[in-house]
Amino acid sequence: MARTAFLAEVVGAVTGVLAGFVGLPASAQAQVIQDCQPNQYLDRTATGADRQLNWDFSIATDPERCLQVRVGQTVVWNGNLDSHPLGAQGGDTPNPIASHVNGSVTFNTVGTYGFVCLSHSSMKGAIKVVPASQPAPAVPHGLLAAAGGLLLWSGSKALRRRFQHRTSRGSQARGRTRARQSE
Repeated sequence: MARTAFLAEVVGAVTGVLAGFVGLPASAQAQVIQDCQPNQYLDRTATGADRQLNWDFSIATDPERCLQVRVGQTVVWNGNLDSHPLGAQGGDTPNPIASHVNGSVTFNTVGTYGFVCLSHSSMKGAIKVVPASQPAPAVPHGLLAAAGGLLLWSGSKALRRRFQHRTSRGSQARGRTRARQSE
């Protein structure tokens, strides 16, 4: 049991280190911005995906108020921007929504950016911007070697223990057989 707990701690530590190398701080994953929960963002990263929001009172309950897009993609807020002025609020700074042009924003930086109607606070949401491509995380060779060594060490100990257990049972059985034969 103690060994299992130790291995669980090691795996947790290695996972945390790997997440750091990918460049995603753990706090960013759990951040709630303008009532958008981390698991609530609708993925609109595909080429040709709809990234237009109806900018009216319906946005308050529309799942699309929490969108995920890639760097370089544009989101458009369609509606009456005079009655519902679009503002940047919450999330990472600088927030590109503050510089929208007629409700259109091209996101050039990874981050999560909140938005709100400056006249109606219930009209709000957030845009989560992810890298243009998601390359496999680069893991330093030293870390790979350490993790591999740890796995080999733990596996070899388990195999050694299993082998010793089997051979000790086998030698006990051979001893009983010889004792019967000599009688």
